[in-house]
Amino acid sequence: TRFCFSLLLVTAAVQDLFFSPSRVDTPALIKNGWLPSRLSKFSRIHTAIAPAMLGYPSQAVPMQKIGVHYLEYENANVTDSKFDIVHFCHGFGASSLSWVPVIPSLVKKMGSKRGIAHDSPGFGFTDRVEDLEPFSSAGSAALGLSLLDKILEFDTATSGSENEKPKRILLVGH
Repeated sequence: TRFCFSLLLVTAAVQDLFFSPSRVDTPALIKNGWLPSRLSKFSRIHTAIAPAMLGYPSQAVPMQKIGVHYLEYENANVTDSKFDIVHFCHGFGASSLSWVPVIPSLVKKMGSKRGIAHDSPGFGFTDRVEDLEPFSSAGSAALGLSLLDKILEFDTATSGSENEKPKRILLVGH
């Protein structure tokens, strides 16, 4: 027993001294251009959870600013789109990277201009914050909605015309 315990301590010491865990965090990945996919983007979002998402009509619950990792694919070949954007939502235990292999083909098959997928808080490369609100389904939905608003506002600003037509958004999830 004493030998096994001593071996365990020596192994732990050697591992800690020579093979310590990585100290790379999301800001370091962004700074060095090491995000995991060519579709990867990162944006800081400040939002609030709408009362309707909470199930009782009182007031919105503000969330602190949070850095959100997301994937964005633009379908440059579409002329007459069925959808303005397809938003892919990952399930529990996954991340936006679950969608990497299928985003381009699904966006094209669905006739959309663009596809996005964001990491819910606590998954992937989205910031981990101390507040609990972002970790709820409503918090993740609020972040996804704010990200959609931000991208669609950018589309309107770059196209130069304020389109009165409502945006067509398709939600896909697992």
